[in-house]
Amino acid sequence: MITGPTTEQLLIDVARELREVILPRIEDATVRVSVEMLEQVVRSCAVRAAHELAWMAEEEAAILAFAGRVPSSPGLVRALEAHAAHVAERGEALHLDDRVARYRSASAVLSEAIDAAFASGDGALAAESREIVLARNSHEIEARPGFYFPGRA
Repeated sequence: MITGPTTEQLLIDVARELREVILPRIEDATVRVSVEMLEQVVRSCAVRAAHELAWMAEEEAAILAFAGRVPSSPGLVRALEAHAAHVAERGEALHLDDRVARYRSASAVLSEAIDAAFASGDGALAAESREIVLARNSHEIEARPGFYFPGRA
């Protein structure tokens, strides 16, 4: 019995029910593929529920640190100012919509910082920008546990 279920735990239980109870009873191939896809989405949502806020905060910190090492450009200055204004307006709110908006703002900083890094001709900064993008991508991959092609596994 789960006495204090988290969103992650609830979604994992839903995914397990889909996979272990419902899927074995489905004979229609089209419906089976649909349920397999739903099960994958639910598992992905479970991972995101458990980690998404932390990932956004980690990535934002890495982006801002990187942007601080990149030679300034007009676009980067504007993006950093917009991000600072956004943070000042919303503070440290932990509501998902607030954090997603803050993450989008940091993503605009990253875009400008990457442009400025490449424009500077500094190979180390260009390589660092690649690592930041790969770290972001690794979170996306982590959010798709056990991915397979429904109907083909």
